[in-house]
Amino acid sequence: MYKKRKTGWVEHFDFKLIDVIAALTMFILIIVRHHSFTLSQFVSSVTILVLFILLFDIMTDMHSDVMYRGVLKEFMRSVWCMVVCCGVILIYTHFIVKRPIGFESEAMFVLASICVDYIVKVIYKELVKKGLSVYNRKRKMILIAMDDNIEDFVGKMQKYSFGQIEITGIVLIDSQKYSVGDSVMGYKYISEINELPDFLLKRWIDEVIMNLPSRRAPRDVIAKLTEMGITTHRVIDFHLHEDNNKMVETFAGYTCLTESVRIMQSTSLFAKRIVDIIGGIIGSLITVLLMVIVGPIIFITDPGPIFFAQPRIGKGGRVFKMLKFRSMYKDAEARKAELMQHNTVSDGMMFKMDNDPRILGSGPNGTRKGIGWFIRKFSIDEFPQFFNVLWGDMSLVGTRPPTLDEWEKYGSSHRARMAIRPGITGMWQTSGRSDITDFEEVIKLDMEYIRNMSVIFDLKLIFKTVRDMLRGGSGAK
Repeated sequence: MYKKRKTGWVEHFDFKLIDVIAALTMFILIIVRHHSFTLSQFVSSVTILVLFILLFDIMTDMHSDVMYRGVLKEFMRSVWCMVVCCGVILIYTHFIVKRPIGFESEAMFVLASICVDYIVKVIYKELVKKGLSVYNRKRKMILIAMDDNIEDFVGKMQKYSFGQIEITGIVLIDSQKYSVGDSVMGYKYISEINELPDFLLKRWIDEVIMNLPSRRAPRDVIAKLTEMGITTHRVIDFHLHEDNNKMVETFAGYTCLTESVRIMQSTSLFAKRIVDIIGGIIGSLITVLLMVIVGPIIFITDPGPIFFAQPRIGKGGRVFKMLKFRSMYKDAEARKAELMQHNTVSDGMMFKMDNDPRILGSGPNGTRKGIGWFIRKFSIDEFPQFFNVLWGDMSLVGTRPPTLDEWEKYGSSHRARMAIRPGITGMWQTSGRSDITDFEEVIKLDMEYIRNMSVIFDLKLIFKTVRDMLRGGSGAK
């Protein structure tokens, strides 16, 4: 049966290697063969291509479900991987190597890489599923279950074993429908559970798998089977393949099934933090430049600090001071209580107000003018948060960090959004935040982000945020 490594960058390395070979082969046959490259140009281009493909596969968990996805999804993954990776190497050859290729060759390179990558993966998966590897043989296995789950159990074992398992018999616990010797789903009911060790004593079997409630697991039978050298599996949750938010791990000598809103590989978290650091450095430098321009205007409009530091709740309930360019008058927090009646968020879980008179430059009725409205319209006030990103309090992309008074109103369904670092931007910010006046909709967007969190998804939201900023349509009020 195909075995995948559970953790680390070598997980599904065979499929990562197919990505590398497909793109590298087409690069040599289509690009290098028809365009003159010096040895140093060739070596540098190939190195960049190979390293980027491996990095891309690791950062995106490209092959986490590779053995279980259909042909259409496999094709889309090949398109996504090859378009991005081939695009990067073509940009490198154009602007770094200074070797123009031509649109026809570039298009052929990308399309050929997609086709080769897809076809080889499909064929390779079929070989694996059919057990054609000389290093594998079918493992003889007995299934132990109950009347109410045996059909589902047999069906999934057939579907996910890829022909690498031979079901040699079935054992049922306290069956009301079948007796020993009966045919169950095409397999023989071979023995009662207590008689199974004696039944197997003179028969060759590799493994036994039990899909039983923990209280029904026959521990004495398990001990005897283990003594006989028969590997015994106990199903914890058969949907581990389909739900990446569960995993088995060990704590203090106990084997545990761990469930969370989102479980990411350490490599993905590391890649996300690297992106945060790079983005934090770039954003902090821009912030310093903006400070020289925006700072004096803020001070002249309302003498006082140009930065606004507000306590917010971060990951795991940790309190940190979130920085912003000050877009409101110094007494804004004191005036918040008197303006609560104008809050557009109906349940009061956040404070949003149309034509907020506390914003710098507002007229008597909150007329939108002046520096405050300008820096909020283009989200310039958010730039100092890049310092928070560098300090590790925030991420470039995440959930909105609540204020202390907002946190006090949270219910059980609201806490999960603080399981990750809060972000400068996120699903809520890129979905027209001023148009969302239902806090539960904010929660829904935040949870959608957490469940789909990845470096590639972060980059999509970052690009969308930059686009909205340039258009002055970030939705801030």
